[in-house]
Amino acid sequence: MKPVYEEYTLPSMIMPSLTNEIIQQRPVLTQWGRSANIWAEEVNYVSLSTERRTRIKKPVNGKGGTKVEKYMASVDRPYGCWTLDEDELARFKYWMTYDPIHEPEPMTPLGGWIWAYGHQHGYVHAAERANLPPSLGVACRISPDGYMALSEPVAPTPEVMEQRGARFREFMVPFVERFDEIWGDFRHKGKVGALLREIQENLAQVGTFDPETWTFSLEKFNAKLAKMSNGDLIDLFFDWIETIRTSWEIHFRIMYTTFTMYMTCEGMTMELFGFADTDPRFQRLIQGFDNHIYQCDGGLWRLAHSATNLGLASIFTSVPETQVIAKLKETDNGRKWLSELDEFLAVFGIRCALPFETYKSTWLEDPTPVVGTVRDYLLKGLMDYEAERKKISDERQKTVTELLAKVPEARRAEFEALLKTAQIAYCWNEDHNYWIEQAGLSTMRYIILEMGRRLHKAGAIADPSDIFFLNPEEIRPTFMFGVIGKYDFREFVAKRKAVWEAAFAKVPPKITGDWVREEVRDPIYIKIFGLGPLVVPVEKADIYGYPGAPGAAEGIARVITDVDALGSVETGSILVTGATGPAWTHIFSRIKGVVTDHGGTLTHAAIVGREYGIPAVVGTGDATAKIRDGQRIRVDGDRGLVYILG
Repeated sequence: MKPVYEEYTLPSMIMPSLTNEIIQQRPVLTQWGRSANIWAEEVNYVSLSTERRTRIKKPVNGKGGTKVEKYMASVDRPYGCWTLDEDELARFKYWMTYDPIHEPEPMTPLGGWIWAYGHQHGYVHAAERANLPPSLGVACRISPDGYMALSEPVAPTPEVMEQRGARFREFMVPFVERFDEIWGDFRHKGKVGALLREIQENLAQVGTFDPETWTFSLEKFNAKLAKMSNGDLIDLFFDWIETIRTSWEIHFRIMYTTFTMYMTCEGMTMELFGFADTDPRFQRLIQGFDNHIYQCDGGLWRLAHSATNLGLASIFTSVPETQVIAKLKETDNGRKWLSELDEFLAVFGIRCALPFETYKSTWLEDPTPVVGTVRDYLLKGLMDYEAERKKISDERQKTVTELLAKVPEARRAEFEALLKTAQIAYCWNEDHNYWIEQAGLSTMRYIILEMGRRLHKAGAIADPSDIFFLNPEEIRPTFMFGVIGKYDFREFVAKRKAVWEAAFAKVPPKITGDWVREEVRDPIYIKIFGLGPLVVPVEKADIYGYPGAPGAAEGIARVITDVDALGSVETGSILVTGATGPAWTHIFSRIKGVVTDHGGTLTHAAIVGREYGIPAVVGTGDATAKIRDGQRIRVDGDRGLVYILG
């Protein structure tokens, strides 16, 4: 059987002898200097200083009265200028009109507007500033029904691609040479690089993050917001939208660069050993590293062990999860456990089920999901999480040692350099969720809710959360007078909210337009979305996909299309779903395998499947349609095959 990517390589002008070129450039890097201000001579490569940001002007206050229609987008264009329409559909060869990897549900007008604005900026500006050869970026829109939509990656002409290739190789040098000085070492309270430092400083300045303790406090932040004037609050709202915009640029600069290096490493393993990243040997090379996602998982397991040690397990397993906290407050040991929960939430409480949608509450607001996870762990039976992580790490080191011995001496340094970058891409792909999506967008949510509370108090909206059904274009001219009762959005919001609620039953097709797998060259579309080349093996199976995580498993399928239904997944079952995200990670400890409709080899389900040692087949396209809940299936994660047994 051919490996999935045997016939696929990036255009040769992107990275010929890249690592040798980097090694040859070491004197140049030394010449740049490694002073205390490491980026003094490299600002054009990675700096996103606040001086370069464009501050949005203060809102223009509208006139008095209760009529709001002239300030509002129509009900069927709730996302304003970011609403996808027929004209936009025709401008590009194809659109990915459904992205369950990041947002399987319709987005609210406010959440969708903020996502599209920041996400498109990140894609386009990162591609431009990095001179990414195969792509000029991606257009981002929201369908009228609220679903994320991403255009084809727009390809430059061959001549422009060649010119960009040379500049892109130069751009990648510092990312390859000293990534820890750009981002960090992935450890909690560990080394912080230039770009992560900028993100942390922004969070500290706004008031959610304490850089001394590396903790988040919603109580303190809400107290600060409550004291702000209406004018300062609306300024903060628009300023933070701009901060999120620059965070997405950081996100895509690093992702484009590290994913390209990852694929270069994959090309070298194909050349030397005949396997790509769909092979278990490649997957073992990059597994077992630490980051904030796995640190969160470790914290959840420690809470479960503590509940057992304090004699509290029966409370978790016998009391409804929404009542557990109240019950724990009745005893000394219960209150002790709750103090441990508070310490955990101070670090990881910014997580929510769907981080891209600011409408969803975080664990700091409602820790019930944490309680439910601890209950699940207690029901399944406790495990030594750190010991299991060490096994995965030891397996990686053993594989590295074995393969390195087979690399020709003349190419060993090149292989080691490329392998390091692939490992960085793999680890960072989960770590950035904590700092960019979770920290940045949870802060946005808290600001929005304070604005909602003020509009609600003035009678402008029926509930503080109804502000999510107004977009920034509508909030800008009306907020300042809305908070003193000059506007009444209730009827308008009710109509828009009804449209949004109805959209949950209108899941769009994954792709709209003329999409050809073999023509996809964007690293993100290949590795995250799984839209690149896919070689179907000759073996007959019921469902085919990418080999996401090695191994084989047989069991009862649990078909889940809603993250809120995860509690129904029994221990020992096989999860079948559209896609998974960070909020799904805890479920991997009790399932035997995972199958997804969407995603590539660097998608969440594939990465976490490897880390938990369970087989994963991702990017099948139709698993949730073909497999019925309760059917018995067999998953072959080595070859990307799924068999329906009955």
